[in-house]
Amino acid sequence: MKTLSIVVPSYNMEKYIERCLDSFVSEEIMDRIEVLVINDGSKDSTLQIAKGYEKKYPGTFIAVDKINGGHGSTINKGIELAKGKYFKVVDADDWVDTNALIKLVDFLDACESEIVVTHFATVNLVDDKREEIRFKDVEFERNYSWSEIVAKKMVLPMHSITYKTLVLKDNKIRLQEKTFYVDL
Repeated sequence: MKTLSIVVPSYNMEKYIERCLDSFVSEEIMDRIEVLVINDGSKDSTLQIAKGYEKKYPGTFIAVDKINGGHGSTINKGIELAKGKYFKVVDADDWVDTNALIKLVDFLDACESEIVVTHFATVNLVDDKREEIRFKDVEFERNYSWSEIVAKKMVLPMHSITYKTLVLKDNKIRLQEKTFYVDL
């Protein structure tokens, strides 16, 4: 079983998707991750680019084509197909710090938590300025119960969350389809 399934929801992302997919390429983790590129009926070359990665990196990248159903439907398809112990969403116009991803995968190998929260960064594409987004009220490498998360009124952006895949599957957790989602 792979350690981490990364779902990349994609709709007309030919301008951005290569940077996203390149950020997952590291010999240290490619045997422990699967990258599910879910093409949501793109009209551009998004699917062809994803298929190129699937061909170049078999067993790691998987290109999936589906009829357009909205962002939620791509994540739902990813949940359905995910085979990794953990599940993470990275939008096609985003990318990850490869070294941080290696650390996350190493951590997840020994982890049994249902949800793992990490810091993340945003990058202003105009001036290339990077801003670290940190959670001040969260002790890291500590387990929290769901009631503690609710009591602390933690707002957890999708970029910071990695879920145990079985929690999503066993509880039939799905996103609403035909809905437009934005980064929080």
